[in-house]
Amino acid sequence: MQTCPNTYYGNNNICLNCVNQCFNCTTSTYCISCISSYSLNPDHSCQLSCPSGYVSIASTCSSCTSNCKTCSSSTSFCTSCSTGYIFYNNTCILACPVGQFQNSNSQCQTCIPPCQYCLAATLCLTCINSYYL
Repeated sequence: MQTCPNTYYGNNNICLNCVNQCFNCTTSTYCISCISSYSLNPDHSCQLSCPSGYVSIASTCSSCTSNCKTCSSSTSFCTSCSTGYIFYNNTCILACPVGQFQNSNSQCQTCIPPCQYCLAATLCLTCINSYYL
């Protein structure tokens, strides 16, 4: 079996060109790594950016964590959430922490003190100690 240089693949002892910014490939269009500044997409093509729901890590598109609809920097640094999840500190959670409520943009927002639990900024359900409704 003949070994071909980078950007080529072997087919019947002939080295043929990889295409579409592939650095290493097994067929003309099936990339296993990409040239500089391109990322290996899930379909094994090389693109300048990853599809929605993926982030480029070490030049390979990696899937965001299951709760994230989109992410950046890492698979768990969410920039938006999947349906049913609430965006909070670049994570996606099922319920806001104490002292916060889910706003109309599916983000956690702080209740106005001295409210402990609220349904909206000014719709308090319970208060912190020493305060009453």
